[in-house]
Amino acid sequence: MSEQAVDHAPDQYQVILDESITREGHQYQRVLIRTPWFHGPFDLVEAFRAGLKDYLGKGGTVFVSEKIAIVASGRTVSASTIRVGRFAKFASKYVRPIGVDLAQSIPERMQFVINRIGWPRTLLACAAAAVTRPFKIRGAFFVIAGREARDLDGMHPPYLDTILPPFKPREAQKYVNDLAARLGNPVAIVDINDRGGHIRAVSPGGLPAADLLRALKDNPMGHRDQSTGMGMVRKL
Repeated sequence: MSEQAVDHAPDQYQVILDESITREGHQYQRVLIRTPWFHGPFDLVEAFRAGLKDYLGKGGTVFVSEKIAIVASGRTVSASTIRVGRFAKFASKYVRPIGVDLAQSIPERMQFVINRIGWPRTLLACAAAAVTRPFKIRGAFFVIAGREARDLDGMHPPYLDTILPPFKPREAQKYVNDLAARLGNPVAIVDINDRGGHIRAVSPGGLPAADLLRALKDNPMGHRDQSTGMGMVRKL
């Protein structure tokens, strides 16, 4: 899949946050960049250079949301290629959305998970959800189905017809290593939301995952409407 042409002109990027914060006795500078909506694949290094040109090479770690990294790297899947079966249509009716994320309540996303993790694990996850629901225990399906289900994204604006599968750990690490080598600055992929978050991968020389999570745990990136999927964290 070839890269798409993306306008990386400086006026397409805006610094909307540059502040110092103190968390658990540690002080950080954090920067957030508002970007255009990306449709990929595209060159993420050029986006970093356009949006963070005044911050690169000054001791900080560039971070990007997992969603943007997936789009940039061309790992998205067209929903039109997913053949939805009867079970996926049935099971999706009983999945409760997670916050603003519709999760596997979308039949195509449910079918995608089935295709990725297989029938035995899917049926076990569905059975666990059915057994625990009367006791008001939520999330059993995602515990058993794992990251392939829990961290799946897409099929809502602006990626209405696109599924965004999460990186596998080795894929994420290789991707940030390649980005950092080209950019000349440490790079991290982060997945942050209002329920907490995870640091998917950090290139050598970057801030430890614990520092990145501490600096970003209040989710300053917001959700999709903010279009603030990249930035920089520097420990002071």
